[in-house]
Amino acid sequence: MVDPRLSTLDEPGHLSVVEVVGVADDLIAFGHRYWARSCDDDGVEIWCHTLSELYAWEGVPFGRAPVVAAAGVRAVLADERCPACGGPLSLRDRETFERYLDGTAPEHCVDCDHLFVSAVVNQSSAGAARRRARDRERAAHQRAVEAAAEQWVGLVRSG
Repeated sequence: MVDPRLSTLDEPGHLSVVEVVGVADDLIAFGHRYWARSCDDDGVEIWCHTLSELYAWEGVPFGRAPVVAAAGVRAVLADERCPACGGPLSLRDRETFERYLDGTAPEHCVDCDHLFVSAVVNQSSAGAARRRARDRERAAHQRAVEAAAEQWVGLVRSG
């Protein structure tokens, strides 16, 4: 399902983000945004986008974000193997990565979590693509409403 030779990006903390071959571009883009890390002014690694920001821009609910991200990319710990299958140790979500950094190794990779993989596979359907498009439209509408409300408040205050 994942070709590790395709577009591997080494992230801080030895986390590589590997694109899933043959999936929709919006899934790959969301996956990269979900797993993107950077350093703050103090050199502390942080997520580039909070789940709230991802929801505001993509309309993907917090609980579905790891599934949508995994449909587009796999976050793989470099030089780590899955204890269950021996394959690359891909992570289910950000919390799993945070626990790994705190010293708790994952019990298995994404591909060994059959219920999760089933949900991930469903993201490739035409219906899921339509839902993601509606979610993005709804999020854009909500941002426009919030911007208009802020503008109105500014006009009233300056009034």
